[in-house]
Amino acid sequence: FLGYAEDKWDGLVEYLSSRKVPLDLAAEIGVVKKREGGGYYDFFRHRIVFPVITPGYNDGGELCGRGVAFSGRTFGEPKTSEGREPPAKYLNSPDSLIYHKSHTMYGLNVAADAVRKNDFVVLVEGNLDVMRLHQAGIENTVAPLGTALTSGHVKLLGRYTRNFVVVFDGDEAGRKAAARSLPIFLEADVVPRVVVLPMGEDPDSFVRKNGGEGFRSMIKEASTLFEWIIDDMAAKLGHGTDGKVRVVEELKPYFEMVRNPVEMALYSRRLAQRLSLEESVLIPMFSRRQKTREEAGVKPKADTVEKTILEL
Repeated sequence: FLGYAEDKWDGLVEYLSSRKVPLDLAAEIGVVKKREGGGYYDFFRHRIVFPVITPGYNDGGELCGRGVAFSGRTFGEPKTSEGREPPAKYLNSPDSLIYHKSHTMYGLNVAADAVRKNDFVVLVEGNLDVMRLHQAGIENTVAPLGTALTSGHVKLLGRYTRNFVVVFDGDEAGRKAAARSLPIFLEADVVPRVVVLPMGEDPDSFVRKNGGEGFRSMIKEASTLFEWIIDDMAAKLGHGTDGKVRVVEELKPYFEMVRNPVEMALYSRRLAQRLSLEESVLIPMFSRRQKTREEAGVKPKADTVEKTILEL
């Protein structure tokens, strides 16, 4: 569903008032805001509005949902702009009693069944990207709302699948976003794959040019996110002794978070190949760091009485 917020300060305020809806409650969930001098004004103005709906099922087992928030995209310069700075491209409802952006994914209400059926989820960055991929038949696609990926998002989607494909733009911002997301997946013991689009492309523009099949081909060829980060960092920094040392140092925190020994061996081999190093040099280094961390986490057993008090 799509909507439109009028270019008025009080369009929604007047409508809610006519329906006897308490404006203080409307402000609490973020569709209107309080004025400093008293009264209320519309939060969304001159924007395309995307309802945010959480997934659920009715008594007949059919997929349905409940509206909990809104996301509004700019639709030209609003006359009702406050004039201090250009309006943000996306404006999202604030967290409320019924909505928490770090635990909600846009499009999941219609993607849930496709995620289960395909046993993987495609993560993109924007609402329009979700819509474009759904129109192209890639219906297991969702996006976070106005925030970077969080552990709450991974935990939520983990109810439907353990397989993730994350999609990033090919610019520097996309590369940084990919690196920021890796620790979240490692902490959840999830091995995501990554699709990095050509420079200047996003999922919407890529599918317009290459169609759904072109995008599916990118998914099929996708490497794991950690492997891609190793390749990307080695290509950019891994030249000369100083560069290779820097790559290893910057990747150490990621290796420390890898729990599976098979993954550790595969990633170590990948890094050794990209830096033209002996694998035997890297494995003891990362294994030693892991052992130190594990030993640091060992605590002496608490006294029984103390433990009981703490439990209480």
